[in-house]
Amino acid sequence: MNNEVSVSITTGDNPKDAVIKGINNLGGISKFIEKDETVFIKINLTTITGFPSNVNFNTLIEVIKLCKTAGAKKIYIGSFPFENLSIKDVSDELGLKEFIEYYDSELVFLDNSDKIKISKEEKLKLQNDSFKEVEVQDFIIQYPKIILNTDKFICLNQVNVHPLFDIHLSLLNLFSCIPFKFRKIFPKENAVKDNIITDQYKKKLISRILDIYEIKKPNLVINDLFYFMEGAGPFIYKDSKINPIKYIVCGNEAIATDYITLKILGLNPKKNFLMSHWIEKNIGISNLEKINLSGENLEDINLTFKQCKKRIEDIYVQKLNIKKGQICSGCFLQSYYLLNFLKTFMLKDLNYLPQCSYLIGTNPLEPDSPNNIILYGDCAIKTTEKREFRTIEKEGRDIKTLFLKKAIMEKKNKKILEVPGCPPNLQDTLNIFLRYFKKSNLPALNFYMKKLNKTKKNG
Repeated sequence: MNNEVSVSITTGDNPKDAVIKGINNLGGISKFIEKDETVFIKINLTTITGFPSNVNFNTLIEVIKLCKTAGAKKIYIGSFPFENLSIKDVSDELGLKEFIEYYDSELVFLDNSDKIKISKEEKLKLQNDSFKEVEVQDFIIQYPKIILNTDKFICLNQVNVHPLFDIHLSLLNLFSCIPFKFRKIFPKENAVKDNIITDQYKKKLISRILDIYEIKKPNLVINDLFYFMEGAGPFIYKDSKINPIKYIVCGNEAIATDYITLKILGLNPKKNFLMSHWIEKNIGISNLEKINLSGENLEDINLTFKQCKKRIEDIYVQKLNIKKGQICSGCFLQSYYLLNFLKTFMLKDLNYLPQCSYLIGTNPLEPDSPNNIILYGDCAIKTTEKREFRTIEKEGRDIKTLFLKKAIMEKKNKKILEVPGCPPNLQDTLNIFLRYFKKSNLPALNFYMKKLNKTKKNG
């Protein structure tokens, strides 16, 4: 394959037709895969909610068939899911392993979650055999050897809205080639103000995403937005909606493919956090405007869609009054998932809860009352330590006086729920909610968490 950067925009009556046309426009599948080569197809495998949070299986089937037509010896398929979920959990719920085997391919349990009854020594050996340690900016991450060792690498990315990066680009898909624990970003300790002002979380996250991309670049990228989830997204939340955009973008280079995908959706790549980083540093191809474009005419495409809410205070959740301070991208992102989870899966539970003030960020606004205050994240906890609502006045007896006169005493306010973390972990936050508000008041959440907590999670 030559060094020319090529991207194709195609449409059709169904995803099958669109993806076949797209790959043919790039020279056909044989231009990417030769006979007897091994192929790894990186898919979206985020949650147990199915499509479109995960891969469109109709598109996946066609990509598998094309690889087999080219003579691929072995086809592996895999990804790491969202935090605290194992691949086995997602596969068991969706019947994914059996589905993929039916098409003569193999679902790879990258986290080894299918290996349950083995000793600690066997687990350690399996870990060493499965991953290669790679240094990324003085940080050691584990990258699956099976991806590194396959002959050809395909990124099949389901495009949906994304709360931080506008849409779920292929670069984000490739980021989940590594376990979730290596995707976590930890800001500098004792530097709350600096972390907020410069948004260290976002900067480190973008840098980590691009570093992971550089480890092994895909030979073929398919951005599937035939069915595109808009609104709240990307995990099928209450305010999410599927928009049949009916376009697929294929390319031989991830950055260029993402660039054209943004353009199709009417988004300015120079204003996208991920893409602007590449443009500023002139990384990758020298001129993104000089991509060899085929298929549909980009200038004739005029698509509109509903994006995610960009401000936390714009997300309405029954019984929660949001009091925001300055927040970084990390707390915004995790709080976005939390609030949409609450209004989607805890609709009935919220009826049992009292009215709460939800404080987030540094120096958040004052709560409505000293009762039922939720402090979300380390920034909110640390910067409100001396606030008046931390203590309450209570009438009592002054034991220091001889006659035990009545006195107004200050006591610690116990109606405050602290959710620690920078940013807080979603599953930990939900467990904290259960303990504070009691399981009997949150029956739906209790049921959900029993299922989520049933086994020790990996990654």
